[in-house]
Amino acid sequence: MWKEIREHARQHEAQRSIATNMVLLLTSASVGLMVTVKFGYRTVPLAVAIILLGAFGFLLSAKHYERSQRSTALAVEFERRLDEMDEALQIAATRRAGESINESAHPLLFKIRLNKLWSALHVLVFLVGVTTLVMSLVAE
Repeated sequence: MWKEIREHARQHEAQRSIATNMVLLLTSASVGLMVTVKFGYRTVPLAVAIILLGAFGFLLSAKHYERSQRSTALAVEFERRLDEMDEALQIAATRRAGESINESAHPLLFKIRLNKLWSALHVLVFLVGVTTLVMSLVAE
């Protein structure tokens, strides 16, 4: 059960990555098309689509993060129960030691939550949409 739960967490992270790549690909294609046909009223729908992509991507990424965190919490609970059943396993102590080693090796990066970086990409897509919308409206 523990292994299956951990695989679910990894699956949500992979799905978040794929969804983000699709949002970035569609955004790039839309911006490329807007530049090609010149900014104007014809490009307003594309700009609005980029804004919607950014918002949708942000929500989708947040949901995948929540599901991944759920799976991780379940796995940690299984580990806690195993530790209770056999203290010699020392799963929690091993986890803390590993995290301490990682934090010591990467003190600045350790403090940056990966979820914040994923979310920032979607916020940037949203801002690109707003910027292109303004440029489309001003160009005419």
